[in-house]
Amino acid sequence: ESESEDDDDEEEEEEEDGKEAAAKEAEKAPPPRRMEPLRARYRLSAVIHHLGSTAYAGHYVTSCLRPKPTFPLPCKANPTNSNEWVRFDDETVSTPAGQSGVVAAAEREGYIYFFTPVGI
Repeated sequence: ESESEDDDDEEEEEEEDGKEAAAKEAEKAPPPRRMEPLRARYRLSAVIHHLGSTAYAGHYVTSCLRPKPTFPLPCKANPTNSNEWVRFDDETVSTPAGQSGVVAAAEREGYIYFFTPVGI
């Protein structure tokens, strides 16, 4: 046999030894841990709305959820933890009537949605 054939035989033996060693290690390894599903909850916190008949024509407005201001000013906290929706439309800032109206508008006109994690 030539030297190259001897080298080939040695490489094959080393490869087989490596496979056997890997198989033995795999037998020793504990089974993989099962991951528990992530139970994250999110709240809709802002929406960019597109008002228009096509993607090429229209107007964008934004609705954001913010803590209701408390009085007297300056307020240090929002003790009631209540929020309100605010709509920004160019120079006009308004408070739409309730969350259901904003959610309905988001379903009809929503372009980009922003969510905030709850309870984290």
